[in-house]
Amino acid sequence: MHPPLLTLTGFLAICATYVAGAWVLYRRGRRGSLLALWIGYSLAYGYVMYRWTCAQALTCDVSGTSSHFSTGNPRYFTMYVPYYAFLGLVTFGAASLFIRSRFRTHREAPLWPGTLGLGVLTAVGGWVAGMVAIGAARLLGAAV
Repeated sequence: MHPPLLTLTGFLAICATYVAGAWVLYRRGRRGSLLALWIGYSLAYGYVMYRWTCAQALTCDVSGTSSHFSTGNPRYFTMYVPYYAFLGLVTFGAASLFIRSRFRTHREAPLWPGTLGLGVLTAVGGWVAGMVAIGAARLLGAAV
């Protein structure tokens, strides 16, 4: 099992780099690049979290993940990557909306500390909302 503090630190670092990158792109007026960043981070988050999850003992078969892209356990690849990519879409989408609203209300506000800190908190809130949505979908799917 991975240490919880390491997992939390890694997640917060990913959120902080996304907020900083989104802030720079939005200030430069590159809305299309922000969309590409959002989708790219979400897909990368899905793949990295699949690897992180399956690297734990006895999580995705006894052997865990192989050194190749998805060989060895494609069932887990197709199960975990979309799950975590959806969480990434919600997480980084919330951060993008925050950056957009922050830029409109505080056009001259610097990235550090307020925008970065609040952006990371918004991303964490988006992650929680994504987990709630997934849990609700599972409950509704089980009830049907």
